[in-house]
Amino acid sequence: MKEEVSRIVSRLAAIRDSRDSLLTSPAYECEKCKDTGYVEWTDENGLLMSRRCDCGLIDRQIQSRRMRFAAIPEKYREIKLTDFKMPYRKAEARQNAAKALAVVKEYLTNFEEYQSKNKGLYFYSGIRGSGKTMLMCGVCNFLMEHGHTAKFATSGQIINEIKSTWDRGSETTTSQLLEHLSTTEILAIDDFGAERASEWVDSVFYDIINQRYINGKVTLFTSNSPISGTAYDERIKNRVAVMTYEVQFPEESIRGYMAEADNKSMIEKILGGQG
Repeated sequence: MKEEVSRIVSRLAAIRDSRDSLLTSPAYECEKCKDTGYVEWTDENGLLMSRRCDCGLIDRQIQSRRMRFAAIPEKYREIKLTDFKMPYRKAEARQNAAKALAVVKEYLTNFEEYQSKNKGLYFYSGIRGSGKTMLMCGVCNFLMEHGHTAKFATSGQIINEIKSTWDRGSETTTSQLLEHLSTTEILAIDDFGAERASEWVDSVFYDIINQRYINGKVTLFTSNSPISGTAYDERIKNRVAVMTYEVQFPEESIRGYMAEADNKSMIEKILGGQG
């Protein structure tokens, strides 16, 4: 009887120790690096060495920081070029979309070559909702996945950010913001030309674009007008024309088609579940 009690007590103690160990020992996703991203070892000379762990934690952290810095609109943050469908109903629109995708494929395949030439892309279409912004964000996401740094902003956001630096409590000066916009590796400007034209706006964009030209930085644009049709002064138009390949987008909106397809998919899912 005494031996049986002793065995039970020992078993309970073992269970308690096991439970305490689980409570006090951290659970790591990667036991190899203990979620530090680095594996350490001592070489034959007694020196402590380290290397990146194969789990890829550091790469994921870098990509996460790139995404936060890029400020890609939330609905486009996971967009890949393979997600870009062509539900255009007009034959001419489908042809233009196919040409645009071909240009993008060539550009990204040989990006380092085009980057060395300070060449970006200028997507334009007079119709809102044609897919310009979606494709430009897909380009940014692809480049970030391949180690580059990108920054997304609408032309209106750029103007508003600059104006916000005039506030007495602003932590950023106008010159600091302009420096940031002028030196970022890849700057993606959405809705270029949509803001109200003025001499001051022209001056701001000329400073940014000209400095990017001088610094050899890639700039991407979307616009509702071809370069020649924007309200900017000739200095800006000339700079943008030199710095980009102009890509015509379909003159057809796909927003309604995509919403229609989503609704149809939802209805089919509901009706299918009732069967």
